[in-house]
Amino acid sequence: RTHTHTYTHARTTNKVLRLARFSRMLLAMMTIKCADISNVCRKFDVAEKWTNQIAEEFLAQGDEEKRLGLPVTPMNDRTKFKSPAHMVCGFIDFVAQGTHDELEKVLPSAVPFAQNSRDNRQTFETLKPADPAPPAEVATAQPAATSAGEAASEAKS
Repeated sequence: RTHTHTYTHARTTNKVLRLARFSRMLLAMMTIKCADISNVCRKFDVAEKWTNQIAEEFLAQGDEEKRLGLPVTPMNDRTKFKSPAHMVCGFIDFVAQGTHDELEKVLPSAVPFAQNSRDNRQTFETLKPADPAPPAEVATAQPAATSAGEAASEAKS
């Protein structure tokens, strides 16, 4: 072998080893992040309990921000809060599911957690209360006709 070949091989090997170290570090960081946001991946009864506790914590923070005269963080604003189910569905959609989906691609043991998150998302969706109807004074349309005959006569006038 030539000196150039040995030098090139050593540089390539060094890059591969650095990449391998980086990949291991990235995998470790992803695993820790997934553990940090894993409440939505637990059995539903546990996930629901944590969701309710976190919602109360966020709302209490918003109350404290308001008391101190600070701008209230939107997701902590009690006047705009819909339900814990709304909150956790947004969290799963925008943070947790994508993170767990990526981890399950490289770590097969993460598959059940990502699946639990998907299953829990569906269950939480069923727990969302219906949005309230708009106030009556907002409606400006004429009252609806009570029969087909009245509807036809109103259409002529």
